Amino acid sequence: AEHCAYTCFFHENCVAYSYVLPVAGSSYGTCYFKNFANKPIKKAGAVSGLSQDCYSMNWVPPESE
Repeated sequence: AEHCAYTCFFHENCVAYSYVLPVAGSSYGTCYFKNFANKPIKKAGAVSGLSQDCYSMNWVPPESE
């Protein structure tokens, strides 16, 4: 889920993200990016968050890597 949060944080239109864990037999989950923040929902098999909560992560922008 961290890669979803990272991508959302550096995308100017992303306000929130959700990451759905991979289903059995798959290596990849799915990221969903949102330009609004809806009411938080707890659901098994998914992780979500707000872009603004990532400021403390000290991430380097992708262009400077």
